[in-house]
This record gives sequence, C-alpha cells and structure tokens, in this order.
Amino acid sequence: MKESPGKIEFVSLLLGAGPGGTAVTLPVPREVSNALGNRGKVEVKGTVNGRQLRAPAMPDGKGGHTIQLTREMSEMLGARVGQQVKVVLEKIQEEAPVEAPPDLTKALAHNVQARTAWEKFPPPARRAWVDFLAQNKKPDQRARRISEALARIALGKTP
Repeated sequence: MKESPGKIEFVSLLLGAGPGGTAVTLPVPREVSNALGNRGKVEVKGTVNGRQLRAPAMPDGKGGHTIQLTREMSEMLGARVGQQVKVVLEKIQEEAPVEAPPDLTKALAHNVQARTAWEKFPPPARRAWVDFLAQNKKPDQRARRISEALARIALGKTP
C-alpha cells in the first residue's frame, strides 16, 4: 500500500462473485480500509489499471471492504477474475447539502415534525425528495405532491 495526500494505491486480485460469476469483486485490504476511516459503506473514486472508477466500498465482515463490479463494469475496466489490478482510491468527501425548493421550504416551516426529519436527512435522501417534487410542474399537482411528501417526510421516509 502506498499513500499520498488523499489517495491510496494498492494491488489486488479480482475474485468472482454472484451466480455464474456475473459479478467481479475487488477486495480492499484491511490497511486500506483503515485508511478510508470508516467501517461502514464508503463512497470512493479512483482508477483500476488506469481506468476511472466510482463505486461504494462495502464492509466485508472481515475488517476490510469490497467493491462489487458488474460484468459490464469489469469489461469496461479491462479486468477479469483472477487478474491482479493496480488500484488508486480516494474517499469521496461529504456531498454538498441539498436545499429544498421555495414551496417545500415554506411548507416545512409550518410542519415542525417534517422540518425536523428533513434536517436529519442525508443529502441523497433530500435530493430524492427534490427530484420527486420536480416531476410535477403544474401548481395544483405540485401542491398535492408537497402535501403527500410532508406526511412521509415527517415519518422519516424517502420517496
């Protein structure tokens, strides 16, 4: 393992996974997992054999992480099961906060329970709600969707 500011380089052997070997697993060594600074799911970006990769690194239950590659992804990366690959990874920093559109902000101001739940949502959940509401452009449909969304947001649910 070689570490430079924000980036971690290592070599790993690709393993087959899934029924019929439809997926390829890229094991991330324990020391690399420790350098990522999180035992849970970690969003990473980098390269595999010089080709771009962006994927979640999932805990493997053995102190490391694994990155699942679909067959299409592994073909795009030029990687096969049993092949050693040079990997350069870096942790994707926290996503920028997602702001509610003005009509949702106004509705959240009048619903304390929904506003509290909204403030606890991570950026991807907020983005999902913003996208859900953006699907309706007509004012009456949008108002109905916001009303429905408030009830679900108050329960901590995503669309």
